[in-house]
Formats: sequence, structure tokens, C-alpha cells
Amino acid sequence: MKRHPALVALSREHHTALSLANRVRKAAATGDAELLEAARAEVVARFETELEPHFAAEELSLLPELASAGEIVLVERTLDEHRELRALVHALASREAAPEPAQCLGDFGALLAAHVRFEERELFERAQLLDPDHAGMPESPAVPS
Repeated sequence: MKRHPALVALSREHHTALSLANRVRKAAATGDAELLEAARAEVVARFETELEPHFAAEELSLLPELASAGEIVLVERTLDEHRELRALVHALASREAAPEPAQCLGDFGALLAAHVRFEERELFERAQLLDPDHAGMPESPAVPS
């Protein structure tokens, strides 16, 4: 299904997130300390500037609309994955993952990739079917470009 204009910005951000997930997984697989540190720093920085605002946009507009339409399972899965990703980033930012940064980065990359695919294939598709005019988003979504 062609992406509704209200969701295009979020879909573009998903492409960027998938690129990040792939880079992080590759770095994690090497076990190289320099690559792991570079990946850790990139995840922490990009989470704050890109992913957290993306999550907030979904949580403030799309997810309440889907919840109102009875799509509780999809909403709960999305929120659970957002929480898991935030926890992994917190561990990386605070260096709680110090003994196992490769594992933490690998987990983050795998979950981020799976999360993006879930949103594109299930969440956004359902939003478009339920609300063909706005795809569950307000007319002027508060989504960063």
C-alpha cells in the first residue's frame, strides 16, 4: 500500500533508522573496541536527536488514535518496543553495558530493525486502513523533518 502523506515523514525516518541499525549490528559483530565505541556514541547521539523525537511524535498523535480505534495490541507492542529501545540506549549512554557493549549494541540494532519493519508493515498499514483521510495523524503532524 502506498504510504499516506501524513506518514511519509515518519517512513523516511524509518529508512534512516534502518541504516543506523545495520551499522550498529555490523560494529557489534566485529567486537573491535574502537568500532564499538564509535557505534555507542552514534547511537546515543542519534537517539536523542532523531529517534526520541520520532517516538514522541508517534506516541502523541498516531498511537492515541489507534488506541481509540481499539488497536490496543499494536499500540502496546509499539510502546513496549519504545521502552526497550530507550532502556538499551540508557545502558549505552551510562555505560552500564560496559562489560558487554557488543551484546547491547547488537540487541539495540536487532530490535530497532525489527521495530521499524513492524511499524511499516503492520502499524502504519493499520492506521491507513482505519483512517484513510489522515492515517491516524493530525492534519499538521508534529513530526520533525
